[in-house]
Amino acid sequence: MGRNLYILPLSNKFSISIFNNLLSYVSEEKATQIKMLYNNMDKKLSLYAQVAVKLIIQKEFGIDINQISIVNDDLGKPYIEGHENIFFNISHTHNVIAIAFSDNRVGVDIEKETENSMGIAKRFFTEKENEYITNTSSDPMKAFLEIWTKKEAFIKYLGLGLRKPLDDFCVVNDFLKDNFLTLQSENCIVSYYDGNNKNGVKIIKLKEKEIEELKLKN
Repeated sequence: MGRNLYILPLSNKFSISIFNNLLSYVSEEKATQIKMLYNNMDKKLSLYAQVAVKLIIQKEFGIDINQISIVNDDLGKPYIEGHENIFFNISHTHNVIAIAFSDNRVGVDIEKETENSMGIAKRFFTEKENEYITNTSSDPMKAFLEIWTKKEAFIKYLGLGLRKPLDDFCVVNDFLKDNFLTLQSENCIVSYYDGNNKNGVKIIKLKEKEIEELKLKN
C-alpha cells in the first residue's frame, strides 16, 4: 500500500438516516460508544473515521468491508484484527479527520488552534521546543501546533499512550525533525510520523459523500 495520509473534511450536516446506516459497519460495542458521545459532530467524526479506514482497506487490500474489525490494543492503539501487518492511525479535530497508513507502524495527529496553547507549551514542551516557538517562528500559534502534532504523532507511533511524557523527547532535534511530515490542510496542522524520511508520503483528500454512499449492510 505504501505511505499515505488521507484528509477527510466533514460538513456540519447531520443526517440520522445516513448515521444509522453507517453504524451498521462498526461493531455493536463501537456503535454504543459512538452513540454515547456528547454532540453530533463528535459522533460523526468517530463514526466516519472508522468507516473511512475500512473503505480504504477494502480498496487497497481487497478485504470485504464486513470482514474488517478495528480493535484496540491494551494501550488504546487501533489495529485490524487478524491483519496486524496493516499499519494505520487515526486523528480528528473539529470537523476534519486524518488517517495515516504506512508499511510499518505509524502515528498521526491533526489539530486546530486552542485558547490555552501557550500555557500548554510552557508546561509540556522542552526548553528547545519553547525557544523554537517564541524565537524561530513568525507565527507562534502555527509553530505551537507544529510541535504539538509532532509530539502526538510520535507518541502514537510508539504506541505508548500517556506513558511517554511529552517533555521526555524533543521533536526539533536532528534525530527526529527530518522524519516528520507536517502540513496545513483544512485550516488545521497535521503531522505524520512512521520513522522514515518524510519524503514519499502521498497526500489524498477524501470526500464525505464517498463515505455516505455506502449501501445498507446486508
